[in-house]
Amino acid sequence: MAISLTPGSTVRSLVAPSRQPIAQERSRDRRAAPRRLSARERRSELFAAATFLAVAAAMAVGLADSRPFDPVAAGVLVLAYALVRQAKFDVGVGFAVATQLVLVPMLFLLPAHVLPLFVAAGLLLGTLIDIVARGAHPERGIVAIANAWFAVGPALVFVLLGDTEPVWALCVLAFTAQFATDLASSTAREWLCSSIHPHFQARVIGLIAFVDAMLWPVGLLTAFAAQRDPLLALLVLPLAVLLALVAHERTARLQQVHSQSTRLERATSRIGETFASGLDRDATLALAVDAAIDATEAATGRVTHVRDGHLERRAGGAPEDAALQAAELLSLETRGEAAMVGVGGHSALAVALSATAGGEDDEQVVLSVARAAPGFSDEERERFQNLARQAGVSLGNVALHKQLARQATTDELTGLLNHRRLHEALSDELEHGPRFRKAVALVLLDIDDFKRVNDTHGHQCGDEVLYAVARAVESGAREGDHVARYGGEEIAVVLPHAGLDQAQLVAERIRRRIESVAVSLPDGGFVRPTASLGVAVLAGGGDKAALIAAADAALYDAKRAGKNRTVCAGERAGAARRP
Repeated sequence: MAISLTPGSTVRSLVAPSRQPIAQERSRDRRAAPRRLSARERRSELFAAATFLAVAAAMAVGLADSRPFDPVAAGVLVLAYALVRQAKFDVGVGFAVATQLVLVPMLFLLPAHVLPLFVAAGLLLGTLIDIVARGAHPERGIVAIANAWFAVGPALVFVLLGDTEPVWALCVLAFTAQFATDLASSTAREWLCSSIHPHFQARVIGLIAFVDAMLWPVGLLTAFAAQRDPLLALLVLPLAVLLALVAHERTARLQQVHSQSTRLERATSRIGETFASGLDRDATLALAVDAAIDATEAATGRVTHVRDGHLERRAGGAPEDAALQAAELLSLETRGEAAMVGVGGHSALAVALSATAGGEDDEQVVLSVARAAPGFSDEERERFQNLARQAGVSLGNVALHKQLARQATTDELTGLLNHRRLHEALSDELEHGPRFRKAVALVLLDIDDFKRVNDTHGHQCGDEVLYAVARAVESGAREGDHVARYGGEEIAVVLPHAGLDQAQLVAERIRRRIESVAVSLPDGGFVRPTASLGVAVLAGGGDKAALIAAADAALYDAKRAGKNRTVCAGERAGAARRP
C-alpha cells in the first residue's frame, strides 16, 4: 500500500537516519539519545522555516479566498493531520506518512490563503507528539515548519482559480503545483544541508509524487464527506490506525531481520577474532561468552571454573546471580546438555564443557547466560547448545596446541626442558648476555653409578631415581635458570647473568639437594644417588660449543677425582669442591 513521504525526510535520512541501531553491545535496554541537527543543518532548516513563515504570512495577509473560515473544521483537520502523521512506514532510506488523506480535504474546506499555516500547525502538532511520546529532539519542530513548503503550491492554485468544487482539472493542477513546490524546496534544503545532488533528489521526489497520487482519490472521498460535516474528516483515522498497525508489524519484521543480520555479522567477526586470538585460551573463553549473549539475547553471561568437581565460589550481588548459579550446578549433572532454570524472575542457561584436552591439567568450565523472564525458547536453547559445543572444540584445540608445544620442548620422563630447547635457551642467553655485560654459566651434572642402579634394581627404579634427581636440581636452581635433560642421566642448568662464584654456589646447592634424595625400594631399602658436576662460564660472549666443552671437561674431572663433587673449568681436579 502506497503511503506519501513526508517532504524532506527521505533524503535527509541518508545522512541522519531516523532509527538508531537495534542491538546495543551487552545492553538490551539502552536507548540512543535524540539526534540533534548539525550546525549546517540547523542553519539550513532555520532559513527554510523562516522563509516559509514569511511567504505563508504574506499569503494570509495579501491574498483572499471567498470560502468562509470554519474554526471547527480547521481544528478537526489540524488534529486529524497530526494524528495521521503518526502512521509511519519505513520506505527506502526514509519513512512515509499518510498525510494526503487529510491534506486534500484541507484544500476544499479551508480558505486557501491560510492553508499553508494550518498545514504547518498540523506538522508542528504531530512533531510535539513525537517529542513527548518518542523522545524526538525539540529541534525537529524547526524541521516540521520547513517541511510545510509543499502546501504553498496547491494553495496558490486554489487562490488563483477560486474554485471550491473537487473537479479533476483542479485536482491535477493542485497536485502538479504540490509536486513542483516540494521538488524545489526539498532540493534546495538537501543541497544546503548535505550537498546531495539535485538529480538524486528529483528521483526521490518522483517516488513521493507517485505514492501521493495513489492517496489523492481517498483524500477526495474524505473531502466529499467533510463538506457535509467537518467531523466526518475524522473517518480517515481508522484507516490511519490500520496503516499504523501494518507499519508496526512491518517495522518489527525488519528489526528482526536486522537483528539476525547483526548477530550473523558479529558471529562472523568473532570467527576472525578467534583466529586472531592465536589459540589463546582466555581469549577463546571471552569470545564464547560474548557470542552466547548475542545468540540468546541474554543480559549477561560468564564462565565459571570447576575445581575438584565443585564450582568455584563467586562473589555475587546481581539479581541474576542466583539463576546463574542454579543453572551452573544443574549443568554439572546433565553431562554436556544445556540446563535451564528460573529463579527470582530471571532465567539462566548453562552447559559444562571441557577446557583442556585431558591429562593431569584436565579442567572443566561452565558457560552460562541469564536474562530477566520470560525464559529462553527452544530455539535459543538449541543455539546456545551448539555454540557451547563449538566452544568446547575450540578449547580442546587450544589445549591440544599447548600439549603439543609442551611435548616439543619438554622431556617426557623428567618434565625438564629437552635437549633441543636447552640449546635454544643457551644460544639466546649467549646472544643477550654480552649486550648487558653479564656472564652466562653452564652446569653439567651426571648421576654417579647410574648404570649400576639400572642393572641392580631395574630400569623402572632408574627412572624413579632420574625423576627425583630432576626435582632436586629444579629446587636447587635459581628462578629464571633453564634446567634441561641433556641426555641419558645427564642434566644441564643454564644460569643467565651468573659469574663463576655464583654458579659454583648454585652447583653446590644442587649437589647437596641430590645427595639428600632417597628413592624407596620394594624390599624396604633406599637408593641414595649422588652426582658429579662441572661448571663453566663465558663472561664476554663466545662460542656455545666451547662453553659446553669446558663444562663437560670439568664434569669428567669431577668423575676422575672421586665423584659427588663440583669442579669448575680451569681448576685443577685436586682443588675442586668436595663433599
